[in-house]
Amino acid sequence: MRSDEICLIFMVWTNLVELKRPQRRTEVAIAGFPGVANVGGQVQSYLRSKLNGEPIARLYSEHLLLPGNVAGILIEPNGEFSLPSIDFNLVTNKKGDPFILVHSHVQPLPWGQLEIAHQCIDYLEGLGVKRIVIVTGFAKSEDVGKVLVFGNDQEIVRRVKEAGGIENREIKTIIGLAGAFLATVKKVGGISFVSLTGVAEDSSYYDPRASRSVLEILNKVFDLGVDLRDLDEIIERLEKIRRKVLEELESQLSKPSEEESPSYVG
Repeated sequence: MRSDEICLIFMVWTNLVELKRPQRRTEVAIAGFPGVANVGGQVQSYLRSKLNGEPIARLYSEHLLLPGNVAGILIEPNGEFSLPSIDFNLVTNKKGDPFILVHSHVQPLPWGQLEIAHQCIDYLEGLGVKRIVIVTGFAKSEDVGKVLVFGNDQEIVRRVKEAGGIENREIKTIIGLAGAFLATVKKVGGISFVSLTGVAEDSSYYDPRASRSVLEILNKVFDLGVDLRDLDEIIERLEKIRRKVLEELESQLSKPSEEESPSYVG
């Protein structure tokens, strides 16, 4: 470095807290984060709930802020609170095989996404993870409920396609932590990857149909045994609301206004 050059080094606070070390090596991880139609986040939330996810580690960082890029805490219904984090949960399928779920309520700052992804992948490798499935969302109204797949783990890709998945020919970019995870895994090597994308009607709101399609395929591929009836009830309620709104809208549009009322009699 020349004498007239100035080197600025910014130290970012990051801390991975391991709560419990799994007793068995875990070969498969499933990751999902807030994103398009929140498919990744909702799939993770449902899996943790139905499979009784056991927290094993949390990654805290200055790169992890609340929506709006502000520092703060997340408050639970019982009054407890915590810093935003990347959470790791241990679950098992019907056969007792262990899986790691990786999720977060927030996205890292753009310039910290690759750093966060590297630290997460390093931790997963230390647990013995050899394969990772990244769950994302995509919006295309005419393809709602479809699941798109690509990756370098040919066995899982094949099983996903046999379960009803479609090889991706549409998605051109994957942003946020999901994209950073995929880029990091490919760069580092040692872990094979699969991208699993649920297609939603719109990118701006949660579409349970997309999440259900992904969960159904994960059930078939990994024998998770997750009960989807609660999600089916949510979908049914939302469909009833949708139909009612459309019926009311059609009714209003079919009524002639005073200005459109006929001016003749007979």
